[in-house]
Amino acid sequence: MKEIHIPLQEADFTALIRCCSVNQRADKAFELYNDLKLATVIPKLRTFHPLLSVLYAAYTSIDSSSNIRGNELKDIFYKVFDDLVQTYQLVPSEREYLIALEFAAKSSVSMERFYSILHNMMEDVMIPESSSTWSIIQRCFECSPINVNVTISISSVDSNGVIHENGEVLFK
Repeated sequence: MKEIHIPLQEADFTALIRCCSVNQRADKAFELYNDLKLATVIPKLRTFHPLLSVLYAAYTSIDSSSNIRGNELKDIFYKVFDDLVQTYQLVPSEREYLIALEFAAKSSVSMERFYSILHNMMEDVMIPESSSTWSIIQRCFECSPINVNVTISISSVDSNGVIHENGEVLFK
């Protein structure tokens, strides 16, 4: 489309980024994201999930075909995530937050960054819907660069605010 001078729209960029994600081409996906920004096209939330996914996959894969490596990939991931939240003022869904939490835990980023993402997720995702949410959060604490003694358990709360797991009262 560049050759025939037809500008790409948000849906075009998103579709191309998704193709790059499926083909594990983090470098090309990020290049397309930069092209989107240069074209002053405003991305939607649907643009970010495949982009964050492929960046995460490239970071955790030894056999990645991406030309982006290590700390550069870490910087890129957080730049994209920060663009999502700050530049474009979009509210990440549960799945974007989960990718960011796993990335934070695996990349040995500061616990401050990890807790910031977790806190924002708690503010924006009222009731986690993914069946893997709790296991991902637990795994993030287990692979934390700082040894944190945390026990995660799922418990119900009765109408008086009493947590059945430990008897604590949430509200009075």
